[in-house]
Amino acid sequence: MKNDLTVRPSGHGHYKVITTHYGKEITCITNNMPAIDDFKSEDGEKDGRELRQLRGYRSLKSECIRKNKK
Repeated sequence: MKNDLTVRPSGHGHYKVITTHYGKEITCITNNMPAIDDFKSEDGEKDGRELRQLRGYRSLKSECIRKNKK
């Protein structure tokens, strides 16, 4: 997993997600706490079949891409 995702607090229960998509930097605001918790979990921590951190990464990245489509 490339670490091209940055998550920063943005207010009460909201986080700003910064990532790149096709070489362009995109941002979005989310309150998806399960994905934030998964992304910030320890390396190698498994929950079911998939690594939690990878699941959080995929969820946040796809949400940010969806919110930036025109």
